[in-house]
Amino acid sequence: MTPTSRLTGAKFGKSVALSKGVSGTAANILAVGSPDYDTSLPAHAGAAYVFTRPSTTWTQQKLITLAAPAADDRLGIAIALDGTVLAVGAETSAHGGGAFVWTGADTTWVQRAELLRDEVPTDFSYRNFPMNFGTSLAVKGLVVVVGAPNSTARGFANLNKPFAADGAYAFPAFLVGPTTSYGDSGAAFVFRAQGGGTSWPLEAMLRAPNGAKGDLFGGAVAIDTDTIAVGATIEGNPATAIVSGPNPGSPLSSANKYGAAYVYRYRAGAWATEAYLKAGNAYSGDAFGGAIAIAGGGADVVVGGIGDRNHSTPIVNGAQPKGDPTVSPVTGSGAAWIFGRQDFP
Repeated sequence: MTPTSRLTGAKFGKSVALSKGVSGTAANILAVGSPDYDTSLPAHAGAAYVFTRPSTTWTQQKLITLAAPAADDRLGIAIALDGTVLAVGAETSAHGGGAFVWTGADTTWVQRAELLRDEVPTDFSYRNFPMNFGTSLAVKGLVVVVGAPNSTARGFANLNKPFAADGAYAFPAFLVGPTTSYGDSGAAFVFRAQGGGTSWPLEAMLRAPNGAKGDLFGGAVAIDTDTIAVGATIEGNPATAIVSGPNPGSPLSSANKYGAAYVYRYRAGAWATEAYLKAGNAYSGDAFGGAIAIAGGGADVVVGGIGDRNHSTPIVNGAQPKGDPTVSPVTGSGAAWIFGRQDFP
């Protein structure tokens, strides 16, 4: 599949998302990011395409761009779609990254929000701080999750609304902390639509409870029903045990680059840490957590690690693999791990 008008270097296909749509609209909806699209736009402003398949044939329905595009925005660097809710990430929109929400069907799509920035004062320093907000996205129903792997937000506790009115966690002051302590530690932001999708306020900021500077938490995000999974590809703990509950242990230097994934669940109006996932054969450089998928109402989580070097080739079912990654290593061969929630539902 290609757009009706192809452009050299547009990077069409950089991000993709597929949805079955909803009753009364197209049977299938496909969204495709093209972050370097710039026909009649500033250089590398970016765009997203929407295709539909009401029966057996796919048709391009809409080219989506920002109302006020800027050079190097690269809209389409990430994309997520559920039903007729479309979220699109911009790599460098106004320096800190951006995430935007459209709703619609067929040829009619309306931009509803620029997430987080709609709530942050225009003079706040966040706007000029490189969070890479929007480089990973996930959507389920009227909830959008946005990863910001280069965030320097203060602290490592999950923050749910209402946020503190004063102190270190006053909104929006908690969005920026000292880089010496929190640089590139990362965060994931949760937005829940109000008024049927007319506004998208911030509901929570998720953090790694054992996070450390440089973890890049938020580089990958996924959501299904009441469960969110977040990857931290540079997390430094060499542990191989899965830890259930909110306290996975003490932070370790991200220089070790093992990687981790964290699972959060929505209960009683708040998001809380449910599990800390690790590779059973973890080794430095695994980049475990670089890709995340979730299904089964949150019961199953898949975690990718492109740096895995285990020489073993078979699929291992059941307990986590315990192979020695130092024996006949195949550096960078990669692996994927599947985790299941035992007490589901």
